[in-house]
Amino acid sequence: MTTQFVNKRAIDTEELFQIINNSDGIYESTLLKMLQCNRISLESRLKTLEKNKMITKQKLGKYFFYTNHFDSKNLSLLDSQANIIQKLVDYAMFTETIQIITKDNNYKEVYLSAYATGKINFKTNEQLKQIANVRYNQLISKEDMNWYLEFLKNILTKFPVKISNITNKLDSHYHTNSLDAVEILSIPNIEYIPILEAKLDDFSYKKIAGNTYYIRDDILLYIESENRICYFDKIQNRQYELKRISSIMDFFYVLAKNSKSKNTFYFSSDTIELNTAHHLYIKSQQNKKKFNTVQLKKNKQKAQS
Repeated sequence: MTTQFVNKRAIDTEELFQIINNSDGIYESTLLKMLQCNRISLESRLKTLEKNKMITKQKLGKYFFYTNHFDSKNLSLLDSQANIIQKLVDYAMFTETIQIITKDNNYKEVYLSAYATGKINFKTNEQLKQIANVRYNQLISKEDMNWYLEFLKNILTKFPVKISNITNKLDSHYHTNSLDAVEILSIPNIEYIPILEAKLDDFSYKKIAGNTYYIRDDILLYIESENRICYFDKIQNRQYELKRISSIMDFFYVLAKNSKSKNTFYFSSDTIELNTAHHLYIKSQQNKKKFNTVQLKKNKQKAQS
């Protein structure tokens, strides 16, 4: 990762503890990226949890935390998943809640309640507006065009995201078992792409229930070596072309065109609902003003002059 998006989101101590408890070991640096929080505040919360014997701190190259036990294999996997969250923030998407879920094979998946403000992006950023207009005109189906318009005209778009990893080409049993969230899969490099492409299916004739092999063809890929998110664009029956997502307008264009999880999206024009989802980011801004000692000193000097 190059630029880290931190000091943007306040810390919810309960959320922090649940992430550590469910992680079976997570780097402090991973928590910083995942929670997009202030480093000093994170260190303070971690010290309090450690002092109260709720978590344990150890070091394997870097400091990590756990509750009852840890599995070292999860440390790097969760760090890669945190990079995806950072990429979403780079696209101007936000996280209302963050959870870690344990799969049957003890690997970890990150679940997000994510959201975006399409209307604000469209109205305040001319470059994104131009991209959105181009993408809208590239959509063929009226239904897809209308769905994309919902994103552009509403101040709040909420949706669930599931983040997973595969790290071993020789032991890849990854498959789709649900369409209940937008799915982003982290892979180390492009060498994994042919393996995944061979397993793609649109599930038009196959049932999700009981599937142990096929992968949904609307899956998004995070290629860790290149720090980019891509998608499979179907060009012919069972033939695909890998394309890059470069902006939030590209992201929702791809969802409008391909996503099989559209029924999980929630659109709203209610500012109160946006502020409720955005409360940890709002609180972070309030904390910056409250604890900005330089500005407080200037205000005091101005008042005394």
